[in-house]
Amino acid sequence: MTLAVLVGNTFGLVFYNLRMAGYSVFNNKALEAAQAGSTKGVTLWHLVIPQICTFLLRFVPVFVAIIAGEGVVNDIANNAPEIVTHTISVLGGILPALGIGMLMNIVVKEKIQLVFFFLGFALFAFAGLGTIPVVFIAATVAYIYFLATGKAAAAAPAATSSENAIYEDPDLF
Repeated sequence: MTLAVLVGNTFGLVFYNLRMAGYSVFNNKALEAAQAGSTKGVTLWHLVIPQICTFLLRFVPVFVAIIAGEGVVNDIANNAPEIVTHTISVLGGILPALGIGMLMNIVVKEKIQLVFFFLGFALFAFAGLGTIPVVFIAATVAYIYFLATGKAAAAAPAATSSENAIYEDPDLF
């Protein structure tokens, strides 16, 4: 079962990325239709055709696997070439590191915040604390950090002039 989840997630991620790359063709066609002023063309290339392709790419393989049965699917998985199984295991090992890297890229805005990230990891992984105690410790540390840096930031004068200033919400990427 664990292998099935790993294989499913790995292939799902690979096929998702390939599908999104392939759908860029549809975006270009929708853009051409928009430049020509064709709302039907935009609807066709932006909504209808990608949904049909998504249905075919998702439903058909799963339906065939269900109809063929567990034995056929297991035979295909067991007779896969070594390069395929090795690639799946390598990708399966890379995905958690990639996920942590993406999380750090989103969460960590200043280098000092890396300390908090690794402290939380150490508390969870090495100190043997559960998720709930780590969350309470993190909330306490975050509140103290907010109080320590929030008042200093509020007291600092604004560096931008109010004239021609553009407001950008920091929560929007």
